[in-house]
Amino acid sequence: MPSIYELMKKDWKTYCLMAGIAFIEEMSKPSIHKQIKLYKHNKSEYKCFHSIQLKCKNKEIIEKWFFITKLWEKKLGVLFIGKAFSEIKKKGDQWYFNFLPNWLYYVIKTVGKFPSQHSNKIIFCRLKNWRRSQSKLKKNRYILKKETFKNLLKRKTLYNQLLNNKILAAGAFIISFDLEFRGLTVGHPDLCMSNTYKDFLIFMLNVANKWMWATCNNLVNVSVEYSRNLGINATSQSQFRISIKKLGEIYKLAGPVADKHKDKCIRFHIKRSENYINKGGQHRFKQTKQKLLDALKVLNKAKTTELQFYSDVGIDIVNYHLNDLEKKGFVKKERMGKYYLWSIKNAN
Repeated sequence: MPSIYELMKKDWKTYCLMAGIAFIEEMSKPSIHKQIKLYKHNKSEYKCFHSIQLKCKNKEIIEKWFFITKLWEKKLGVLFIGKAFSEIKKKGDQWYFNFLPNWLYYVIKTVGKFPSQHSNKIIFCRLKNWRRSQSKLKKNRYILKKETFKNLLKRKTLYNQLLNNKILAAGAFIISFDLEFRGLTVGHPDLCMSNTYKDFLIFMLNVANKWMWATCNNLVNVSVEYSRNLGINATSQSQFRISIKKLGEIYKLAGPVADKHKDKCIRFHIKRSENYINKGGQHRFKQTKQKLLDALKVLNKAKTTELQFYSDVGIDIVNYHLNDLEKKGFVKKERMGKYYLWSIKNAN
């Protein structure tokens, strides 16, 4: 069965459906901001829009979207990506490229409204202002048919297909696994977003429940008190989780994901869930500890997520044993951003 990324190359509607998921979850929104220009001591204030940008640390994901979008540019004879991007670019530790408003118009024209009211408001605000520049559109040879935005708003959304087509539904989650889902590397996949996108979360949960993939029927509130106590202006969040036992079905229908490390972790947890046997006992504990020590002797330094592949147990058990080994003086850890690097502690 072809992956969702392969289907996106062949079918324009599938590409647009998944593009909407990507826009809601990961792309920077074309919201209005003020720009002040100084000319001959006179200040002028303009309303401008932020770029539509897909950006993340994983190069494989950005390359995948760039290649498929370029493919549809060629097929349709329409510009979708800014001319400054003959290839993806890197800023700091993130890879990115920019979409033209023209891309947004074609996507929304194909699928109708997105399952996010917040995103729809921003989209239509941007496209209304963009359409006024008719002379510029003709000069750049953009294809733009006459259609009022009221008609676009009334257009029946194609996102209901995710409730009737299991392969498309699985594809939407594969895209989301790459872009927004947390916990995939540790076997606890959940989609967590701010309540600005609560309607989108409800939609995705309904899709998951339709195919019996979610662990519960309702969203769960996520506490942000810790962040607020640190002075971070954190907005309220909600989440739902995908059953690890159902992860294999989603993956078989539409996988793999573009992120190779994440893909390796997903396959590992699928295999564990399918072959799980509760052996228990202290002998098992001793085996796991020894496997971790043997792995660190070979790897020298390793992240917790990497060590799970060598111990063949879940990340929570790996953490339990590593912390126990640290207390006993066998291993040590050092902070590397969000992660810990573990290594054998040399005897004095």
